[in-house]
Amino acid sequence: PHPIRYGSDIVVQPLPSTKHFIHAFTLINTILVVFLPILFVCLLSIGLLQTLRTCAAELCGDDGPKQMTAARLKGTTARVTVTVITIALCFTLTQGPSAVLVL
Repeated sequence: PHPIRYGSDIVVQPLPSTKHFIHAFTLINTILVVFLPILFVCLLSIGLLQTLRTCAAELCGDDGPKQMTAARLKGTTARVTVTVITIALCFTLTQGPSAVLVL
């Protein structure tokens, strides 16, 4: 029950259907606003890292480095990998707790 307006002594009881509606949409909001973006960021990060590894393998073929030296390519790949993982981890750590609090 809640007051009909701020400071009022009149208390109203919401309908059961309203309670179910609020609970259902709280869950739907949590899934759409928190869990799906976290999932998308993680999946897209994995895809980006796979593409990076594929491109790195093409740049350093079996016959040796074509455009970049192997050491430079390895360093660049490592930096990009750390950056992508850091972005996904920070996004998950900042968005995840809000879902726990809502639920």
